[in-house]
Amino acid sequence: MDERLEKAISVANLMVTFNNQRKLLKQEYKEQLLFHVNGYRFTINLNLINFIAFLTSRSISETVLIDDNENPCLISDLNSFLDEIMDQYFQANNDYYSKYLELKNKRSVTKLTLES
Repeated sequence: MDERLEKAISVANLMVTFNNQRKLLKQEYKEQLLFHVNGYRFTINLNLINFIAFLTSRSISETVLIDDNENPCLISDLNSFLDEIMDQYFQANNDYYSKYLELKNKRSVTKLTLES
């Protein structure tokens, strides 16, 4: 087989493997953003954080939120709720970033597919 063709196939395999690993990493990140409270599930995002921060800045201490399954949920301590979702959000982002950097620095299919 032509050397250029072998190199092209090798690069293509590397890119396919990298993209698959990146998709798995992104899925893990999305799962880390799920927050459960009193049997309700919320996906943490900037909209939720900003909304809760706005309510707490207006001295509102409790409210009813609609969860991911469109069920109403009473949050009786918004300050605590905000602290918890922000901690989880930053932890998930930092974890995602460090794992992505590790993934990006692997330059072979073998390194990409082996668990670190």
